[in-house]
Amino acid sequence: MEAACRVTVVVLGTLAVLIHLVQAQDQQGFISLDCGLPAEELSSPYDEPSTGLRFSSDAAYIQSGQTGSIQPNRESQYLKPYRRLRYFPNGSRNCYNLNVEKGSKYLVRAFFVYENYDGLNIKPKFDLYLGPNLWSTIDFQEPEEDVRRVEMLHIPTSNSLQICLVKNGTTTPLISTLEIRPVKTTIYETVSGSLNLYLRTFFNKSDTYIRYPSDRYDRVWTSYSSYFRNEWIQIFTTLQVEVNNLENYYDPPNAALTSAATPTNSNLPLMINWTSSNVDNQYYFYTHFAEIQELQTNDTREFSIVWNGEVLRRQFIPPKFSAFSLYRSSPSTCEGGKCSLQLIRTNTSTLPPLINALEVYTVIHFSQSETNENDVVSVQNIKTSYRISKNSWQGDPCVPQQLMWEGLNCRITDKSTPPRITYLNLSSSGLTGTIADYIQNLTQLETLDLSNNNLTGEVPEFLGNMKSLVFINLSRNDLSGLIPQALLRKGLLDPQGNPRLCLSDSCLPPKSKPFPVAIVASLASVAIILVVLVLAFVLKKKKRSILGALQRPPSISSAVNVTNANPPVSPIQMNKKRFTYSEVINMTNNFQRVVGEGGFGIVYHGTLNVYEQVAVKLLSQSSTQGYKQFKAEVDLLMRVHHTNLVNLVGYCKEGDKLALIYEYVPNGDLRHHLSGKGGRSIINWGIRLRIALEAALGLEYLHIGCIPAMVHRDVKTTNILLDEQFKARLADFGLSRSFPVGGESHVSTMIAGTPGYLDPQYYRTSRLTEKSDVYSFGIVLLEMITNQPVIDQSREKSHITQWVEFELISGDIRTIMDPNLQGDYDSHSVWRVLELAMSCTNPSSTKRPSMSQVVVELNECLASENSRRNMRRGRMESHSPAKVSMLIDTGMFPLCSKFFFDSHFCKILFLNVLHGLLRIFHNVMMLNFLSSYASSVSLGAVENTFTNFTIDSKESSSTVLHGNMESSLGLLLVLITSIPVHIVQAQDQKEVHFLDCGLPANELSPYNEARTGLMFSSDENFIQSGKIGRVQADRESEFLKPYKTLRYFPNGTRNCYNLTVEKGRNHLIRVFFVYANYDGFDINPNFDLYLGPNLWGTIDLQGQVKGLRAELLHIPIFKLVADLSG
Repeated sequence: MEAACRVTVVVLGTLAVLIHLVQAQDQQGFISLDCGLPAEELSSPYDEPSTGLRFSSDAAYIQSGQTGSIQPNRESQYLKPYRRLRYFPNGSRNCYNLNVEKGSKYLVRAFFVYENYDGLNIKPKFDLYLGPNLWSTIDFQEPEEDVRRVEMLHIPTSNSLQICLVKNGTTTPLISTLEIRPVKTTIYETVSGSLNLYLRTFFNKSDTYIRYPSDRYDRVWTSYSSYFRNEWIQIFTTLQVEVNNLENYYDPPNAALTSAATPTNSNLPLMINWTSSNVDNQYYFYTHFAEIQELQTNDTREFSIVWNGEVLRRQFIPPKFSAFSLYRSSPSTCEGGKCSLQLIRTNTSTLPPLINALEVYTVIHFSQSETNENDVVSVQNIKTSYRISKNSWQGDPCVPQQLMWEGLNCRITDKSTPPRITYLNLSSSGLTGTIADYIQNLTQLETLDLSNNNLTGEVPEFLGNMKSLVFINLSRNDLSGLIPQALLRKGLLDPQGNPRLCLSDSCLPPKSKPFPVAIVASLASVAIILVVLVLAFVLKKKKRSILGALQRPPSISSAVNVTNANPPVSPIQMNKKRFTYSEVINMTNNFQRVVGEGGFGIVYHGTLNVYEQVAVKLLSQSSTQGYKQFKAEVDLLMRVHHTNLVNLVGYCKEGDKLALIYEYVPNGDLRHHLSGKGGRSIINWGIRLRIALEAALGLEYLHIGCIPAMVHRDVKTTNILLDEQFKARLADFGLSRSFPVGGESHVSTMIAGTPGYLDPQYYRTSRLTEKSDVYSFGIVLLEMITNQPVIDQSREKSHITQWVEFELISGDIRTIMDPNLQGDYDSHSVWRVLELAMSCTNPSSTKRPSMSQVVVELNECLASENSRRNMRRGRMESHSPAKVSMLIDTGMFPLCSKFFFDSHFCKILFLNVLHGLLRIFHNVMMLNFLSSYASSVSLGAVENTFTNFTIDSKESSSTVLHGNMESSLGLLLVLITSIPVHIVQAQDQKEVHFLDCGLPANELSPYNEARTGLMFSSDENFIQSGKIGRVQADRESEFLKPYKTLRYFPNGTRNCYNLTVEKGRNHLIRVFFVYANYDGFDINPNFDLYLGPNLWGTIDLQGQVKGLRAELLHIPIFKLVADLSG
């Protein structure tokens, strides 16, 4: 007996385990979240007793919200999963992120139970989103019960399903359960869209429901008891109804089919009617039938099924004890919102019609495409790797636009095209670790800002290979190592404030293997060249170089700014936005310095503290529209933040005193830099392209990145300001207006703008759209190409568009190009920009491109121009005087950027650096290789100067500096000429050319120059043109032998030397030019020197008694250094 009991227990236990395993398998793919259930509770997960469903905590699927419970006296009314909840007092959008299988079909259901959980008895109302699209509005404020349920059938377009609760007012969103169930893709098929549950019922008088495990998909069926009044009667059976047969794939639960409704009056049709408030709803319905009565021999049950007057099935006979599901394969609407389903008995039927169960769904179209899946995965991985906890970083990163993630901007073309992430700003986000590899997967990224963090490690190579990037800010981190050459070539990077970053291998820690003397000498020479150029910069204040090269403003590559110290940087980040008028007076020093005049008043320079400069725009008393315009600027600009826009810092409103406080942009406006007014340098074509692209990005952000979108209405070159790095910042939003994104396409408003830039279509119709800005931007592009006034009454064609069209009849782009560019541009990129400008200024706004299209085109033009400049730069010496002086100006002495020696600190800093370099040079290069090269400085003088400059660090630095400056400059100039000569001698003059130009080949050629030992030969084998000459006889004694003869070129435009070199190897190239009145005309020449197809420099011998020398270090990319041209 005891053994039998033990066997019974074992059998029962085994059955229990098997049942549990079967249930677990049946729930495969189910996600059942008890929202608000703490993850650490012992009851998570748990099996809900009445259904057997396994619920778990939602904590792993959401990063925000607080947990709560319904009132204790109401708990008995609900099953366990509905007693807890999660509510969201913070943030506009809070999202669950669920892993699903792309392309599969799912039943998605959420329950919401309020039951005064917060004790406030304030029933909430909020929106529920599926990804970027509105699913439903959950409204407890209607006088109904405290429970809401939403359910849909949906096919995800990605492997992630995001369900978001979004505030639409002041009340707090909440959720009780969230359930996901996989469903066969062959059922509930639609032409398009998803299916939102309208009704799912079975016809039974009892007040009950059916769900899992009776329904394998866990569809919730509620009884239709309210209709069982006088019109219907219920029939039922205790027998089993077959539901899974060849003619039915919908698997309605057996419990829903064992009862049915028939009309009380058997001669009348069975009618189900409802009215929808949305007359545009499209419906899918599914009727489920089974004959559940044993019919007599003479009995038949036959009826027609009619939907809104349309006969779907005639003479339908429900199968005996077997389910049959009838549905319409396409959606239908209900006229006036009134829907009707009728089951009409046929004349041959002896029994009335019946119906067992019914499902009705409305079609819901999710028109807004989710952000590109690759971008979403990438930015989610970035979020995870950096542990970013920003509350706004939930849901879809880009859409809806009003909920776009903080620090992101996206290109949103239309609703059907997945948005792409183009802008990522994680500045001051507390990031640690290395630069995440996931960033490279954001293939459309244009701007990356990781500044003001604690990032370590090297700058990854992939940043230089991201084709769309136009700007990278890595400043003020702790990055180290060598900056990838691809980034340096493109000039995209701002790495300042990373003292361990290197522009080249020379600043990396030395390797363990011996370092060749020649390389050390080269590095020492480069270092001393830098110091000399600093001296020259101080003493000459950017005097023209020996080749007469024009000074240039910071180029695209000037953004590469590596400092060896962290200068104090305090970006304007204030909590305070509103200032008193007395604070405005203090910050402007009683309105002392005027920096311009804006849309409605004078603009003053101001200072908030030592480091933060601002521009204060004071509202003039005479401005007729001043107050309205002021309010418009405040409302708009307080929510506009972009790297290419001038940000609003704050404002003042005190009585009739009104002011706007902006960031200060120090380098003035684009118009002045195009014209060169006020001593400003002319900017080259590459920089103009970059400025155009950055201004376009700012304008694109106004059009598609702001909510609501904005039209600038006054785009012009004077409203494009340039910051410290010559980065474009769009300014003056005094004329900005919001325009709608939805139904309307324009805003009618008073005509405002600047003549010449004003869209003629806008002027005629007063209909303002973003294409009005596109027109103005096209005018800006024409200005940047031509440097011509927009309107010039002295021209035959006064407006710039007409003038350009007229001038281009010849087809020669040079007729309109800014002569200040001196032909230094890629004509292909200019033509593309010109075509873009003319497209932007098309009289018809519908034929103009969008700003997003403009950005794409300018990006490609800039890449083309950069490629041309990189090839040119690759053929020329890597530290030409102009480039070296630029690097020094932006990076070598960060606290002495002006480098005026009025500062005692700067004097000491310079002397310490120079003293250290000279000691290095003295130890490495103490060899007797110096020669005069037509210089009056003798070897003895050099030695004396060297001795004099070896100063005691305790001596007064200012005295030493003033006493030795002139002689030091002479010393260093000699050292520069000497160092490369020593390197050549150390190689025993192998593979070296020393050409005595103009020396006849039949003379004693080659010969050894007596003082240097260098072997010179005739140049006749290296050039096919020119004539030979000789300096004036009375001046020969002033020069060494190689400089007494010369070759001159009276014929031809270009005359070239052709030299055989080794491809990829660094070469020093030096040319001397001595006129010495060889022709007796006493006319000193001026001509250009080319290296291959690229301008090396301009040789201007005016006033040069001794002559000139040009020299560079260069790595040829071909077998020949072709065309040394003069």
